Amino acid sequence: MFNAVSGYDQFHKSILDFLGKGYWDKDQKLFLSWREHKNYQYALDTHSWGYCAFPRMTRDILKNTDRYVVTKTAVANGEKVSGFCFDTDLDTIWLEGTGQMIVAFQSAGMYAEAKKYLREMNKMILVVSEKSHQAGLPYVTNKGTHYGHGKLWRGAETMPSVSSSVWYLFGKLGFDPMEEGRKKTIPKSDRFWK
Repeated sequence: MFNAVSGYDQFHKSILDFLGKGYWDKDQKLFLSWREHKNYQYALDTHSWGYCAFPRMTRDILKNTDRYVVTKTAVANGEKVSGFCFDTDLDTIWLEGTGQMIVAFQSAGMYAEAKKYLREMNKMILVVSEKSHQAGLPYVTNKGTHYGHGKLWRGAETMPSVSSSVWYLFGKLGFDPMEEGRKKTIPKSDRFWK
């Protein structure tokens, strides 16, 4: 919503006020996702989206992502892959989220990190049909839970997923879908992350 609505006015300021007062951890320089639940206060996408959505966001938000990094053996192809989990239970690699982190790293000029995880995602390309040259990436590498909820759907680890495939392509092409929104001019006094 913040970037979808053009300009910067009271609407945008109210979003920043809400996030800054209730969901910004000023000591760690990152967003809380579910502040009421101790085990799930942090989620990966608040780092990548948080960086990509707001102009002049601190790169510190991307340096706190090691807590989500895990290595798993992929069910679909037996490859050993490193990437990012949804949360800190580290039970699977969320390939969509790993793609989001690649885009965020690229946008922050952290190219070594972006290249590293792009190489890892390359391992997860599954060929669907040799004849039609169809391929994609599954949603996750192995069965796991989704951010404190039950198990993921059947096939999440073995069948191509649009979301993972699209974020992989964004990273591969160096395209940040939120870049346009970062061109907003936000008064320094409203930037709680400074």
